[in-house]
Amino acid sequence: MPDYIPSSAEYECTDCKDREFLYKEHGGDWVAVPCHCRPKKRMRRLIRASGLTEMLRKKTFDNFKPKPKQQEMYRVATDFAKNYPNIKNKRCNGLAYTGTVGTGKTHLLAAIANFLLSKGISVCFVNTPSFISELRRSQFEEGRIDEQVDAISNIEVVVFDDLAKEKSTEWVQNQYYKIVNHRYINNLPTLFSTNSNMEELEEKLGDATASRLYAMTKDRLIHIVDEDHRIIE
Repeated sequence: MPDYIPSSAEYECTDCKDREFLYKEHGGDWVAVPCHCRPKKRMRRLIRASGLTEMLRKKTFDNFKPKPKQQEMYRVATDFAKNYPNIKNKRCNGLAYTGTVGTGKTHLLAAIANFLLSKGISVCFVNTPSFISELRRSQFEEGRIDEQVDAISNIEVVVFDDLAKEKSTEWVQNQYYKIVNHRYINNLPTLFSTNSNMEELEEKLGDATASRLYAMTKDRLIHIVDEDHRIIE
């Protein structure tokens, strides 16, 4: 009995049969050239890998209506996103929001992530309490924790949301240090939000990690103290 051969209707792209490459003859040789479907599929993979939930995918600059105390946050976020190609190679190429809850920190970081993704830039949006919980579970799978830490350490842009919200332990501090130190040494853009101030981050993450985070974000570090707009709205 012959092997099963999918029908054309089962392919998303019937031109390349979902291989994302077409083979064309050139100078007597066959060469692979990207199919027209490849950019769309690459974007889909980037979004799936980004860590953005369906709700966060809806967060944009257009649907953020800054209150008076949020104006500077908004300005810094939009400037970072639009000028990212020029910012990414600078020594200080990150951004941070510290301060009280419900002030739009997560919305603006998600808006940045969505904007960069739309430009084909690899971004990982990390809810840090969930990430640390996942790392704890991964300790019992050989090689899994190193794989997860490496992925976050090496992606072009990482966004840590709710940084240092989880209980601080020496083990937690070590995981953060490995990631942050790698990104610091390799000049990889790192963004974060936290309800702590920088002094509290030193206590929760350790001096070395907090110092590196500050160095990577100090040019765009906004501390905001305001009412919880989630409750007001």
